[in-house]
Amino acid sequence: IPYIESTYAIRAERGSRAIGGLSMGGYGSLYYGTLHPEMFCHVYACSAAVYGAGMTPQPIDFITRAVASGRDRELPGFTIEIGTEDFLFADNERFIKELDRCNIPYEYITRSGAHDWKFWNACSPKIIRKVLTIFE
Repeated sequence: IPYIESTYAIRAERGSRAIGGLSMGGYGSLYYGTLHPEMFCHVYACSAAVYGAGMTPQPIDFITRAVASGRDRELPGFTIEIGTEDFLFADNERFIKELDRCNIPYEYITRSGAHDWKFWNACSPKIIRKVLTIFE
């Protein structure tokens, strides 16, 4: 981030930064977006491994801590997109239920698809459109 912000003519502020990823990159985007909510205004996670094996704390842990401390308004926005045939579908459904339990707003997109490039190729333009609509 420091290199990009010092090299290119972009705004170096939270409202102009989003993070996103596919599969384990979706996990990484949720992890870093919730670990550093002061840096990112939105997280877009496609086919996300929402619970990283052996990783603690988990993104949901950062979210529940923010809620418990009254800092939930500081969290970034969330878009979760998953294919209904993806082997991670049940985990994503569980993650969404935990967001509901914490009263965290989100956009949840489910559609036919598996954990593959065919699905992700359709996600990529949506990620770009989403961040263009939320940047300040």
